[in-house]
Amino acid sequence: MIQFLPKNLNLKELLTNNPPDFKYHIDHFVHLCSLLYELPAKKKDSLRKDGFVPINAHLLKKVNNNYKKYLNYLIKHGVIECDNSYIPGEKSKAYRFAPKYHDIIHPVNITKYTLTKNLKEVYRFNRDMYAKYSYFYKWFNEGLTVDFISAKQKLLELYLKDVDAKNKNALHKLNMNMVNLFKLDMKDYYFTVDSTSKRLHTLLTKIKKDVRPFITYENIQLANLDIQSSQPFLSLCLLDSSFYNTELKQERISINSIDPQLTETLPIHTIASYVLANQSKFENYRNLVFNDFYTGMAEILKQHAVTISDDKKIIKDMMYMVLYSSNKFLGGNQGLPKRIFKQVFPEVYEVFKMYKSAGQEKLPILLQKIESTLILDRAAKTIAKAEPGMPLFSIHDSLVVDAKKIDFCKDVIKRESIKYLGIEPKIHVDVWGAPHA
Repeated sequence: MIQFLPKNLNLKELLTNNPPDFKYHIDHFVHLCSLLYELPAKKKDSLRKDGFVPINAHLLKKVNNNYKKYLNYLIKHGVIECDNSYIPGEKSKAYRFAPKYHDIIHPVNITKYTLTKNLKEVYRFNRDMYAKYSYFYKWFNEGLTVDFISAKQKLLELYLKDVDAKNKNALHKLNMNMVNLFKLDMKDYYFTVDSTSKRLHTLLTKIKKDVRPFITYENIQLANLDIQSSQPFLSLCLLDSSFYNTELKQERISINSIDPQLTETLPIHTIASYVLANQSKFENYRNLVFNDFYTGMAEILKQHAVTISDDKKIIKDMMYMVLYSSNKFLGGNQGLPKRIFKQVFPEVYEVFKMYKSAGQEKLPILLQKIESTLILDRAAKTIAKAEPGMPLFSIHDSLVVDAKKIDFCKDVIKRESIKYLGIEPKIHVDVWGAPHA
């Protein structure tokens, strides 16, 4: 099993020169160090701005009952640092490498049977998803390849740009991305479905977007088909009065079919009445979504004297704040884009506000469930039945397919969206790399 250490950390030498006062195995030390890279690689927001990574003690204990002794040894000998901040049920202690070991990672193989067995057991909870999504899972095999040298070079170029921009977490970002690149190159895959949002998480969902052009499947060139402005597009469902109709045919989406528990925590009847009464007032928002939402919002913000970058990612991040931040988050300079959105689209804002009244996470989770059902359970399943011999992968709101099958797959996504959501999306196509000769 592959794990990761800083290049300049020689654990064997450290343990030889400073023998621990307890029975140990070096692989447990390797695993604890590797977590500081692997956890952020799987969930980037687990890396704090100060470089600390929270580690759940309950999970550590599942893998190694004596984890505290190992951690204390690493802290004592200056390998890692701890923030010593722990709130039961709320916050785990967080760790980071000491400055001495801020270096690029390298892969290390661990072989201790009980450790590797325990690590595999920790992630077994999702095994039933392997069968449900076999039309994705079966393609994570030897055929999935990456041009490691070119991809690594691209990551190093991005790292140097971060260094020039004085990004304090430049090295952390590089190492997070290198973890996923190494795992892809070494065929060390993972395949899990989020029990809350129903999103499928794999190496392809985590790998840096800039690396994707270097990925192929055997001799097949791949292409990514994603829904343009997917979250705003999916939000149109919430503005459709039929979404609240419990008598619709089963194939059409409704609040009850996608998340029946929401009716217990949210004022669904109030939302439904409001949506029905304000149909005409949603038109400007609908038109913006069907054109180019992020470019359009950037123009609206500029018209209101907001200085904004032309970088699409920055605009998207700002709009995610507008759509998903707490209802209380409206003040100051950071809240200005949200206040402008409220001013321009007051009725749409009110619908989103009602969905977040029981917690700001309600809206994004609902939209992610709609996305997962459309992409994973409907479009992908239809494509897999029609083209069982074609490699097929997903990246949240998109599907990765054979580049020769783009038109067919686009049509399926559009047809399934019309049947399920009642609206047709625009599909953006990103062809990866070049086919092998």
